[in-house]
This record gives sequence, C-alpha cells and structure tokens, in this order.
Amino acid sequence: MAKLTRLKILNTGTTTTSPANLKTGELAYSWENSSAGTSQAGERLYIGTGTETNGIAAAVQIIGGKYFTDLLDHTHGSAIANSAVILDANKHLDVLNLGQLTLESTGGSGQTVTDIVTTIDANAGHTDLVSALAVKSYIDTNITAQDLDITDGTTVSAVDLDSQTLTIQGAANEVTVAVSGQVFTVGLPDDVTITNDLTVDGDLTVHGTTTTVNSTTVTIDDPIFTLGGDSVPSADDAKDRGIEYRYHDGSNAKLGFFGRDDTDNEFMYIADASNDSEVFGGNLGIAKFGGVRAGNIRVGVTGNNEIDTSSGNLTLDSATGVVDITGSLTLGTQLAVAAGGTGITALTDNSVMVVTSGGINFLTSTQEGTIIQFNASNQPIASEVIDGGTY
Repeated sequence: MAKLTRLKILNTGTTTTSPANLKTGELAYSWENSSAGTSQAGERLYIGTGTETNGIAAAVQIIGGKYFTDLLDHTHGSAIANSAVILDANKHLDVLNLGQLTLESTGGSGQTVTDIVTTIDANAGHTDLVSALAVKSYIDTNITAQDLDITDGTTVSAVDLDSQTLTIQGAANEVTVAVSGQVFTVGLPDDVTITNDLTVDGDLTVHGTTTTVNSTTVTIDDPIFTLGGDSVPSADDAKDRGIEYRYHDGSNAKLGFFGRDDTDNEFMYIADASNDSEVFGGNLGIAKFGGVRAGNIRVGVTGNNEIDTSSGNLTLDSATGVVDITGSLTLGTQLAVAAGGTGITALTDNSVMVVTSGGINFLTSTQEGTIIQFNASNQPIASEVIDGGTY
C-alpha cells in the first residue's frame, strides 16, 4: 500500500500538569496515570480555545480521556462507587444513597409515592412527611389575600388585593399596554419617540424607505460596510455603489461620490457629482496618495496616454508602446536577491528551492508523502512524518 503521512499530537507520560502552550484548535493528550484522579491532569485529552496571544490560545479545555471513560465502564443500572450513574434499559438503578436514606431495588414491581412515604414513615418512626403534606393542603385551601408589594427598583409601594386594582401604564409615545381577559400585552406604538438615550444589546433591524441619523459623531465597531442590500442580488439594477457626501467649496454647495461605477465596473471618484437615481455623473476628480500598489495600471484616461517623470528621464508611452529611458540599463553581474534575483547561476532538477540564512537550499526526496519542515535548528528538511513533540 502507499506510504501514509502520519500526524502526531502533543503528548506526555510524565508531566502531571495540564499543557499551557497550546495554540487554538491544537490537541494534547496526557497518558500519565499517577495524577489521573479528580481535579488532576493525567489521562486527559486537551484542546486550545479562544483568541491567541503571541501564538498561545486564551484557554485550555479538557474534552475527554481515559479517566472519564473509565468512570462509565460498568454494568448499566449498577451504582458503583466513584463512577458515573447510568440507568439500565428500564430506567432503573439498583441502589441510591441520599444522606442517611438508602433507596434499594428489591427486584419487584415499581412503588408509588404513597408506598414510599409509608415506608419512610415506618422506618423512621414518625409521620412528619405526611403531616407536611397536610399543612400544604390547608395553606392552598385557606390562605387569604394580602397586600402586593411592587417596586421600580427605588420606590416601594403596595396594592391591597382585596380593594385595589393594579394598573400597568405605558409612557406616552414610548410604550402601549392592552388588556384582554386575563392577559395584558405591553408593546410599542406605531410611532415611537424616545427622549433619552437608547441602548440595544441585541440585533437591530430597521425596515423603511429612509433612515436618517442626525448625530455629530457616529461610531461603528463593524470594520466592513455592506452596500446594496442584505441578500445576494438576483439581477443587475444598473445602480452605482459607494459613498455620496455633501460639502461646500466656498461658493456653492457640492455633491461628491466615490465608489463602483456600474457601467464600467470600475472604482471612480467624482468631486462635483450629479445623482440620477443612484447613477452618478460628472468629471473624474484628482486623488492624492502616499503610494499606489496595483496589479494593472491603465494610462491615458484623460488622453495623455503615457506615464512620465518630472525630469523626463523615463517615459512609458501607451500609444506607441515605447519605453524611453534616458541613459542605459546595464546588468554588469547576476541579479542580486535584494533586487529580485536568486543569487545563483543554476537550478537543481526535481527539487524545492528554500531560502535560509546560509543561502538557497534545494530539497529533494524519493519518499512518497514527503513534506517540507524545519528541524530544531530551524533548518529545512524533507520528511513524511509530522511530529507534534512533547509538552
């Protein structure tokens, strides 16, 4: 059969404490058995959980191990000391100790609550349990209504249940209260006015035509804005997507826009824009950046058709396809690594090139399933075994 790549998790047979260096999602197992008891660390399977700090998970949780499976390894329905309780197929347990009271199966049919009460009274030599049941019955039958205390957290008041009625009243334009039979319903009016601060701890969904926020400062934790709907669109609505903003240039009020142009499927910025049903028009604006990284640059949007420098020593003309460099481009030696080269003159067939502090290494292997790893000296090696090591 083909050679398999094996994955070994962290493990120990000597350490008597739980691991403290796990990454999130990383597993570790302790097969050390001298500390396998309650609240100890042996014979347990661990996993790292939570956000990592400096490569270490926030917490380490126990998710299983031989210690726990041994607690379950006994006949179902038998109460075994220092083991879990597992009912048998009839939901029975042979014995159960509750303080000084022992409930034990005799092998006969099930007993009723009355049988158990009678047995308890006979064995204990008193009738306290039956008396307690009688007192409860008397209270349920003869208790009379008293005052009902109510409070808003600061002020305490009382309602005489014999002569007064409790009224639940909502604040105008904020809360509505309705009563039908024995049910009262608290809700919101169609138009809600909140005069003070509002805090929503759960999700907030707003349905409507226009949502206006008149705030001096708006702070949003979400790092991503989603525009154009809360579900995947099924057709092109021919509208642009982006941010529209208002400003004044000192003479006139202006409208600006930056975002995706639906017609050209390109990002655009318009300083003096017009908005026709979310389709923006106007002359493209000028942008300033400290630097630009692009997979492709289209030159000549305004008709210049070239990229040039202020000195004129370099010109890339897209109309003619000519790159004009004043001077010469000469490579006197092989292209260095710092300039994008490899620093070598030859390559090794059927190998992987790995860069180390000592230069470039070529790793080869004839073993199926081999992967590239780094050893304890931080040097690249080819091996078919992934070893998690010990903790």
